[in-house]
Order: sequence, then structure tokens, then C-alpha cells
Amino acid sequence: MAVSCLSTEPYPVITTAGSFPVGFHQLHPDTSMNFQMNRWFTWVGEQDMLDEMRAVAPRIASYADWKREFLALAENASQRGHMLRAGFYFRSANFFMRPGDPDRKSARDNFVRAVRSVYGLDLGARFAIPYADGHVEGLRPAYRFTPPQSTGTIIFFGGFDNYIEELTSPFVYLRDAGYEVIAFEGPGQGGALDEVGLPLTAAWHKPVKTVLDYFAVDRLTLVGLSMGGCLVVRAAAFEPRVERVVAYDIYPDALDVNIRQVNPLLREMLNAPQASRVDGCERDGGGAGKEKCRRGVGDSAGHARDRDRVAVRIPANDKAVQHGRRLDPHHTVIQPL
Repeated sequence: MAVSCLSTEPYPVITTAGSFPVGFHQLHPDTSMNFQMNRWFTWVGEQDMLDEMRAVAPRIASYADWKREFLALAENASQRGHMLRAGFYFRSANFFMRPGDPDRKSARDNFVRAVRSVYGLDLGARFAIPYADGHVEGLRPAYRFTPPQSTGTIIFFGGFDNYIEELTSPFVYLRDAGYEVIAFEGPGQGGALDEVGLPLTAAWHKPVKTVLDYFAVDRLTLVGLSMGGCLVVRAAAFEPRVERVVAYDIYPDALDVNIRQVNPLLREMLNAPQASRVDGCERDGGGAGKEKCRRGVGDSAGHARDRDRVAVRIPANDKAVQHGRRLDPHHTVIQPL
């Protein structure tokens, strides 16, 4: 399936923060798909988007259906000049594509292009921060949002599967509230992974340090979203310039969350000590149809660390839900490297 480009017709540029929608909507019977639909709507907030997703939901029973319907929504919205909505429809289609899907890159490119266009982020607003860690090196994307007079600096990064451009709306909001915001993608995230091939590292203080050095930031609030809520705590433990930490939700153990979806016997086998020593990730169509990684368990050299070397176990409410699925009653926090 070929993915067309965004419309080149003129469009209004968003220069100030808007409002954010409140509530969680029942759009699809599948828990994971319903969550993703709500996720994209959060950053667009247009009622027509809800109506359009509700209209196509009955035709979505597989990831192939999802891709087809959201690419169609994206192209339709683009032709009608709804650029932000079109961009997030492209992002939605991209989300469940396999890594080798020939349409994956063009869908991502259309999404990023739409967000930059709608918010007036020209190429000059995007920084490329050098990063090197042993044999791994490359450039990591970052954006800087600067108010006329700053009352403080916020450094923000995401988690396992988001592109940092998704969060432009809250970045603009924080900028308008008087904060300087620097948002970046670290190894294993967004453009750092898709464009440069940098693998994720558990030693998250290293990419954070390069960002602080690059922008000469001495005092800051560090914010991590989703799995970034785990990484942000790790980074702050080693970076003295961090004054405040915000774990914006937390995803402490990717392995536990993923194997929760398999049958109990296989789950027990995957939890065995010998299985836990396997570092790296595989990509397949199981679970959420995305990467299934335990890539946060290794050190910067790619060596696995034993699960029995965890520093602490955090009791979790057994009603806690990760993307609509019940979590195990305990989760491990990996020992700092």
C-alpha cells in the first residue's frame, strides 16, 4: 500500500497553547486499540476526530485493517486541510506497522512533517545532539521551546514507543507558562532509533548528560513519560544538575508487562533465570504487534544483568493497569549501573 504525502495547501499555524480534552472514550472493543485511539485524540482534541475513528472502528479487526483505515483517514484529512489530524492519523497507522513494513517510514515522515508544519517548527528548531557510548555513536533529535523570560528549565523525554513530536502541544503550553522546554529522543527512541539506529541503554544518565552539556544547563527539572518514568529516576541518581524529577507515569519492567499477555506455562519459562540472561529484543506480531524487548535490562555494552541483582521490589496495587491489562503484584526496579 503506497502512502501519499501531505497536502501542500496553506494551513493555519498554531503558535500558542490550546486546551486539552478530558476523559477516556470507548471507541473500539479491543483494549489496546481503544487505548491508542484515545492516545492520539489527546494531542488533537477535535470532535471530528472522535467521530471519524468511531465510524471506522467496526471495520478494524486486525493490524492490517488498522493500517488501511488510518492511512485512509490520514489522506482524507490531509486533502481537507486538517493537517494536525492527518499527522496523527499517519502516526496511528505507523504505530502497529512491523519494522520491515515499506510504508512505515513514509507514515512516520508524514507525521513529523505535519506536526512541524502545524506548530511552525522549521528545521532550525530541531537540534542534532552528538552521542557516543563505546562503539555506539550517532546524532539524537531535540527541540527547544524558549519563552521571552524563563522561570526554569524542563528537560523532557518519552518512553518505549513515542515520538517526541507527539508531545508538542504540552511543550508549547509549558513554554507559554514561562518555562524553557528541551525535549529530546534518547537511544532506542523515535528518530534516534529510526533514523540513526541507536539502541536503547539502561544507563540513561549518559544521554541526559550529553543534552545538559550541549545546552549548558546547570539546574533543571527532569521529566520522563511512560517507560521514561523509570529511566528518569535512573538518570537523576547519577546527574547532580537535576533538581527535581517527574516520573510521568512509570513503566518499570518491559519484560513483565509483555509476558503478562502469554499463557502461564510460557510465562514461567520466560521468567526462569536462564531466560533472564538473554539481552536484546525481537520484533514480532505478538501482543501489541510491536517490538518485544527486554532492552532496558542490559548495560551500555549490551551485557545482560541478572534479575536477582535488583535493588528493590516495589509493591504495586493489583488493580493497576498498563494499557488495559492487569499488572503483576510486584515489579522490579533494575539496580543502577
